This record gives sequence, C-alpha cells and structure tokens, in this order.
Amino acid sequence: MSEAAKDLVGSSKRQKLGPDYFGYYTHEVVELLSRNEDVSPFASESSDISRSRYVEVRGKDRIEHSNGVYGSLFSNSLGNELSDFRKERLKLLLRQGVKVLAPEVDEMIEPVVAMSQLKSQLESRKCLSRGAASDVDAGKAPSPKKLKRSSCSSSSLSALSSPTNSESNREVDDDWQFLIENNSLQVEETVKKYCDQYYAKLGHMEQQLEKILDTVMSKCRPMTIHEKHKLGKQIQKLPPENLGRVMEIIQNSNAAYTNSSDEVSVDLEKESNVTLWRLFHYVEAVENARKLASS
Repeated sequence: MSEAAKDLVGSSKRQKLGPDYFGYYTHEVVELLSRNEDVSPFASESSDISRSRYVEVRGKDRIEHSNGVYGSLFSNSLGNELSDFRKERLKLLLRQGVKVLAPEVDEMIEPVVAMSQLKSQLESRKCLSRGAASDVDAGKAPSPKKLKRSSCSSSSLSALSSPTNSESNREVDDDWQFLIENNSLQVEETVKKYCDQYYAKLGHMEQQLEKILDTVMSKCRPMTIHEKHKLGKQIQKLPPENLGRVMEIIQNSNAAYTNSSDEVSVDLEKESNVTLWRLFHYVEAVENARKLASS
C-alpha cells in the first residue's frame, strides 16, 4: 500500500472515532420519557378526574388547563402526564444537548462545503473535457495544455480527502488543482468516498434528532380545535422557503401525503398530535429567527 493510500485509510479511521453524542442524548430522552413513575392510588384518581376536565376553551386566545390554570393557546403543551421532576430533567437534557450537539453540526459545515466545491470543479472539468472531445471529433485540434510539475505529496492527498483545517486547505490549493487537471479519476474516487461518509454522518444526526423530537412531542397533550385553527393561519403566513420543511414534517408521519400544487395544503384535522406539535414548534422557531434577524 502506498504512503498516500495509508494516509487516506488513516484519515478515514480517525473520522469514525469518538463518542456518538447524538445517539447518547437520544437514548437519554427516550429512556426518561418511557420510564414509568411510581404514583399513589390517590394521585392516579386525582389525575383521572383532572383529565376528564382536560382543556376548555375560554375565549379566542385563552384556555383553561386541567389543573384549573388559565393560559394562552399552546401553553402547557406537556400537560399533566409528566411530573414536574421529569419536566425539569427533560429541559436540562435538551439544553445540554443543544450545547453539545450544535458544535458537532458546525464541524460538518467546512468539510461538506469543501467537498461540494471539489465536486463542482470536477463537473466543470468533465464539461471542458467533453467540449474538447467534441472539437476533436469536429476536426479541430484541441489547444495544447502545458503540464506543470506536481508538488503533491501524501500529506496533501490526506488534506484533500479530509478538508477540516482551513489553513491546510490553503496550503494544498495548488496540489488540488494539479490533481483535478491531471488525475481527476483519483480525486473523483476520493471525493465520492468522503462524501458518502459525510452523508452517512449527517443522516445519522438527522435520524437521531427526529427521534428526539417525535419522542418529546408524543408526550404533548392533544391540541385543541382553536389551537389547530391558529396553527393553520400561522403556517399560511410562513415565507415560501419554509413551506418545504412543513411538507417534510407531514410526510415523515404520513407517507401518503402529496402536494401537487404550488401552494401547501394542510388538513390539520387529519394529522396526528405529534405532527401538529412538530409543526407548531417549527413555526415558532421560524418566527423567533425572524425576530432575531430584525432586532
């Protein structure tokens, strides 16, 4: 095995090492919310009585929760199914998760962008090659190209396959260009290999986050008719670029859902309670981001 090949294999193994924080926090949330709490018979009876009252509508934007506390629409979404202890534990887990997982996502941005740029360069190179071949077929002599001397080494190949250091990227820029121009097949194979790894890692991250969200939303109380009506209006006000995510959330729980028109049509009465709360929190996230951007 060549030194360059050894560097590529070593770089690949290093990327697979390290703790799976996404899997860890998913397991912790699922474990917390699936755990049965020990409650006294009196507490259970009281809980049953309170659930019989559940939620009553008090005017357009106010509801009375089962514990007799008034609140705005969408408030107290977790209801009475979880004890205060588990609610606080859940909040703590989610806050810790955001702090730990956000940097994990940020670390993926640079290599993914670098691979995307390399793929674009390879595609451009292929287009130029096809154009040159067409010229030859048409009887035109292709313009001569002067090959420059290679300065690439095993270290530059390693940096190419694992572009996680911006300073290293700048140092091997010339080597990338040389390889693309003179050994594009090797570059293409390397890019495909690492793109597959990055896509797999991003897919794992997405899968675990979806599981966390679905698990938490499964503990939410049923959404009221007034809340569904207001949610529908909020979805209609979303910018066009955010409607695609709305369709994704619905399709994740309803594979049969299709939308052939330019406008997103959603019948909230037919959606599951988990989907409704997923949609609500997404709409809220979009609105909060808009407020931050305008402040």
